[in-house]
Amino acid sequence: METPVYPTVFAAGPSEPGPTDITLKVRGDKNVYAFGFAGQDRATGVRKAREPNEYWHHVVAVYDGVNSQARLYIDGALDAQADIPAPDVIVPNDPCYLVRIGQRTDSNAIWPGAMDDFRIYDYPLTGSEIATLAAAGNLVPYVTAGDDQDLVHYLSGQNVQLDGELVVNDGNPANATLLWTVESAPAGAGALLFSPDATVENPTVTFHIPLVEGDYTFRLTADDTAVQVYDEVTIHLEVATCSDVVAQGLNPATDVNDDCYVDLADFALLAADWLECVEPQDPGCTWPW
Repeated sequence: METPVYPTVFAAGPSEPGPTDITLKVRGDKNVYAFGFAGQDRATGVRKAREPNEYWHHVVAVYDGVNSQARLYIDGALDAQADIPAPDVIVPNDPCYLVRIGQRTDSNAIWPGAMDDFRIYDYPLTGSEIATLAAAGNLVPYVTAGDDQDLVHYLSGQNVQLDGELVVNDGNPANATLLWTVESAPAGAGALLFSPDATVENPTVTFHIPLVEGDYTFRLTADDTAVQVYDEVTIHLEVATCSDVVAQGLNPATDVNDDCYVDLADFALLAADWLECVEPQDPGCTWPW
């Protein structure tokens, strides 16, 4: 069987596909869940759908027809929502209206894993109801390290804020602990300091001399003593050039020739004009106009 491109949790619609089709599937290009009607914007999640793929997860898709809103919950936590008007006809008068679990009609949509306790409700579940359902089982911790960052014109001693979050932590068998580590850094990079320490969700990181351009990858691991899960974030560092410093007005006023050094070249320029003046009211001054 070919590798699924859009693994489908469920799909519902008439025998002939159309705008009333509603699906919960994984977007293969982004590896996130997406829920909604065909041909419309969807509630597209942010949490990776297949990581870690060896554990059970509680996934709920809710369509609230009164408020025209689609919502996605992963392990009891709201992952995404979108305002989506319902099609004119939700369930057409079609004797072949189908609900498919784990597939659509094509092989690239077959769910490549297991499912259990599949339910369909005739009303939109609330967030608290979903949290209660999710809490009925032992939840795998879920952690996010935040979005990748590009740091341009970076100066030594500045702090970078990491944006980690422990999204799911049911305390079973223990409360998850966190740890940030540096997974990779350019050769020759200086020491990196986490503040206040590497066990909080969003510490600051200080890059010290020597500053080295390139990609720095940080891993945030959550450990509840039974399972370890992690997420990574990459920070791309570009060190400021002299022209960057001059453009931001950060070089000293005595750097007369704007080469980012205060040296004899600057003194020579200053000495050349040592006795020059252009005060119009002073007859002894050079009048340049």
